[in-house]
Amino acid sequence: MKKFMNLIIENPWKTLLALLFITLFFTYQLKNLKMNPDITEALPKSIPAKRLYDKMKEIFPSKDMAMVIYEGNIFSINGAKEISELTSILEDFPEAYSVMSPTNIKIIEGVEEGINVEEALKELPSSPEDIKKWRQRLNENPAFLKNLISDDEKSVAILVFLRKSVDEDKFAEKLLKTLDEFSKNHKGKVFASGQPVINYYISKGIARDMGVFFTSGIILIFVLLLLIFTSARGVLIPLTVVIVSVLWTLGFMAFIGKPITHATEIIPILIMAIGIADSIHLLTHYYQRAPFHTSSRELVREVMYELHSPVIMTSLTTMAGFIALNTSNMESLEELGIFSAFGVFCALILSLTFVPATLSLLKIKIGKKWREEKGRLRGFMLKYSDFLIRRKKSVAIGVAIILIVSIFAISKLNVESSQIKQLPKNNPVRKSAEFVNKHFAGTTTFYVLFEGDEDGYIKKPAVLKVMDELERYAEKLSNVGSAQSIADFIKLINKAIHNNDQSYYRIPKEIEEEKIVYFEGGKKIEEKFQVKGEKLIAQLLQLYELSSSPEDFANFVDFNYRNARVAIFVKTDEDSQLRKIDRALSEFLKKNVNGVKAEITGMAKLILIVREMTIKGQFLSIIASLFLIWLITSLMFRSPIIGIFNAMPLFFGIFLNFATMGALGIPINIMTMVTSSLAIGIGVDYAIHFIHRYIIELGSNNHYEKSIPQSMKTSGVAITFNSFVVASGFIILVLSTFKGVKFMGFLLALTMITTAFAALTILPIYFITFKPKSLKKAGQRRKE
Repeated sequence: MKKFMNLIIENPWKTLLALLFITLFFTYQLKNLKMNPDITEALPKSIPAKRLYDKMKEIFPSKDMAMVIYEGNIFSINGAKEISELTSILEDFPEAYSVMSPTNIKIIEGVEEGINVEEALKELPSSPEDIKKWRQRLNENPAFLKNLISDDEKSVAILVFLRKSVDEDKFAEKLLKTLDEFSKNHKGKVFASGQPVINYYISKGIARDMGVFFTSGIILIFVLLLLIFTSARGVLIPLTVVIVSVLWTLGFMAFIGKPITHATEIIPILIMAIGIADSIHLLTHYYQRAPFHTSSRELVREVMYELHSPVIMTSLTTMAGFIALNTSNMESLEELGIFSAFGVFCALILSLTFVPATLSLLKIKIGKKWREEKGRLRGFMLKYSDFLIRRKKSVAIGVAIILIVSIFAISKLNVESSQIKQLPKNNPVRKSAEFVNKHFAGTTTFYVLFEGDEDGYIKKPAVLKVMDELERYAEKLSNVGSAQSIADFIKLINKAIHNNDQSYYRIPKEIEEEKIVYFEGGKKIEEKFQVKGEKLIAQLLQLYELSSSPEDFANFVDFNYRNARVAIFVKTDEDSQLRKIDRALSEFLKKNVNGVKAEITGMAKLILIVREMTIKGQFLSIIASLFLIWLITSLMFRSPIIGIFNAMPLFFGIFLNFATMGALGIPINIMTMVTSSLAIGIGVDYAIHFIHRYIIELGSNNHYEKSIPQSMKTSGVAITFNSFVVASGFIILVLSTFKGVKFMGFLLALTMITTAFAALTILPIYFITFKPKSLKKAGQRRKE
């Protein structure tokens, strides 16, 4: 490694030119960087619910559904006119496969010839009597009303089913512009909801966050570095390292075609906060040694010889912590881990090349903070060392009390998550989703997919009966707004052909007894006969197709009637409520399917799986991170005991992290759970730097207590600067659009402070109390 450092220091211009070419290449790739807010893309295809969800996309013509809400005097002449006009505008969208609204929904009526299928509003009403008839026609076919008309009858929903090939972000942008134009010239208030619109606003939030994080991060780091080093080089060198590291990482993502997701949007601020650490350590030691050197290259060579080992070690342990995210089995979190590790590696390369190359070209200049051997912080660290040595028992008791109180706080932790509630209360999509959940059937959907092994399978009465019973059962569950399937159409048609007799609003039995009435010789003759239910159902469907289009069923059943789905609309996306509904549906299917193949999927199911996999995976990630860090530090320090010492501050930091969450009511969710895994990889740096310096001092003076102040006034100062800057970098995340990211920023900043505190308090107390022989042996090896 010393040969490599010499090569960089002796050839600074060549080094800088090579780095410039690499930077230009990755910066050029940024034009191809895209965003993808769809959390379902992160799930492995081997999961049954994901397999079924993907299969549904193949079976049914519509991929997703958007909802347009019209709020106003709906049952009025003007209201009916505006709703009809808005429906026509949406039907003209090429992205729309079909549109369902209170004006164009198909009304099934029995007539002498069989059945008649017409749109609810055949022509625009011109009188209150026409409005009354429209209202009556809707009430005669109640199956879909909960999705289309609000409980208070003051608003309607228009459902837009999108084609599979649609770019949902472009569609949502177009839809919102159309609604904005519509609202300018009409009395009714209009707005949009549904998953495509939610994803669009999340994409905008991600783009906004990245801009805010990057800009704020640069400004904050600039100010902090200026306060710490009071010199241009002390500001510009670390700032260049983190900016270039971010450019390399995002450019690499664009180069290999990986988009920014809700999980990976925090990568720039992670890299900026973490990547600056090595530069601060190098510059701190550079300024401390500057008064004793006249040659820039010799000064840089001395600093790099001593610090390249802990710099490499801290970077590798941080990378290990990030790579441990691969235990989550979630693609987006795995990408967060991999590309964050790549960013840390980029910062390491730049710290070992750009920093020494640049410093070797500059004349030695000592900042004001370093002209006296003992600055304010050095003086404080020496006093703090003296306090730890004199009051070690009191400090140990204080730490123990903190841990005991933390146990009580951790007991108050709860698991909860909601995609909608991640957004600010004034966000348009959150307001629209909450409006729909309050007044309509809901924005979140479970699907139960019924799969047959032959064409016509769905026409069997037994299958349709299970679908119908499932709907009725689901609608009784708390937070379920409505349920729909092809069974609703069958019941309406069956009722219509029996002279609108309400008793026939049901699925035909396996064997139905029908009657035919005719007149012969002036006498009324009634003949009864039996018909198979499956045959009768086929006839009902055929009769409907003669009066309308089979495409009306396309979102519920495939063309060959082999597969069908029941849509269950839910008024919330909170974990706890979705989990209850999922369990209830699973229990129902387990008891009632009777050989019918039916499985649960849909966005609601996938949301549950994403969250459950993430939380379970992160517990494994924490264990994997701690193990990898122990292994790497054990190998580097050549002692498994010293490896344990490096992990001690991490346990303290994680413990306080979860305790703070419990005390403040911050729930365990995807973002807050990831915090602990990230903090492990980052927080271990402080322990490594302190232990590395302590071993050097112990090797020199062979005294456990005397080595504490010597370590504190060098590495202690750097760790304090470092933790403050890194925590300040993470606190920028509270500026995020998303609540979970805000919590993550706060918790990461807190963990940086607590792990630094543990490294500078718990480790010294332990070392001077127990005097580990492993540290003395390591010091002797280094001295030799």
